[in-house]
Amino acid sequence: MRLPRWLSDNFRLKLFALILTTLVYGIVMAGRTYERELSFSIAVDGIGADQVLVGQPPEIRVRLAATPGGFSGLGDASRRVIHLTLPASGKGHFGLSDADLPLPRGVKALSISPASFDLRIENLVTKTLPVRVESKGTPATGHQVASLRPIPDKIQVRGPQSVFASLSRVTAEPIDVEGRDEDFSARARFTTEIPFVVLPSDGVDVAIGIESTVGSRTLSKVAVQLLGPRAERASLDRKSLQVRLRGPRAVLDELDAAALFATVDLLALPSQLPGTYAVTPRLLNLPEEVEVQRLSPETLKLTLR
Repeated sequence: MRLPRWLSDNFRLKLFALILTTLVYGIVMAGRTYERELSFSIAVDGIGADQVLVGQPPEIRVRLAATPGGFSGLGDASRRVIHLTLPASGKGHFGLSDADLPLPRGVKALSISPASFDLRIENLVTKTLPVRVESKGTPATGHQVASLRPIPDKIQVRGPQSVFASLSRVTAEPIDVEGRDEDFSARARFTTEIPFVVLPSDGVDVAIGIESTVGSRTLSKVAVQLLGPRAERASLDRKSLQVRLRGPRAVLDELDAAALFATVDLLALPSQLPGTYAVTPRLLNLPEEVEVQRLSPETLKLTLR
């Protein structure tokens, strides 16, 4: 097969030009650089077991320039780590440059952000702090929270020395007392969240005391009874009283005037002779936690025949 004349004329010269063009293109492309932004992490060397790095080291964003194959060594994040050593004082100000970056040959840093930052190492200390517990919800009607006692009421907390300048106690999650009418216990996790402070992960036991709320109640038509061997010969000007009581509201709410009574003891009279006497009734059959605030009337007129 014969080549076209335009191709066969000066064939060797044309072939040489094609090869030369290909070589020049390859050289140009091989020398061309590309830009790419990658993140680098900070690692601080020389931190002791009883020390902690206070504050999170920043993520370093670096704009890089390299030939096409230059980025191959930076694909693994574990290779993009900047190692720094703090001075003996435990704090330092760092300014980053190309020399601090673990860059392969042929890779150049165009920009570093942030280019400077502060780091600080502090010694870890242990402090004993009180535990604070609160409640949420509403106890049963007529009851209230009498006490919230964490067990133990103090715990050991470990953290950087500077933290304890503002940390005077640790807080546990609120205890739900909704509908409760008697003492109970619960477990509460700690809700205090401060960087670098270590708290017991299992929380704290809490003893919750529930008591009836104290209030007052007035009952009418509380019957008065006469006691003594001559009761059938005596009479009162009133056969019932009005009584004002004070005590736990839950107990007061259960009281019924018909179940209470007041008495007058004839043996306590100053004389057993017929006549008229002013007597003070005494209320009986009251629960121990309830007290009498007022009887109305306070005295009655007793007639002995």
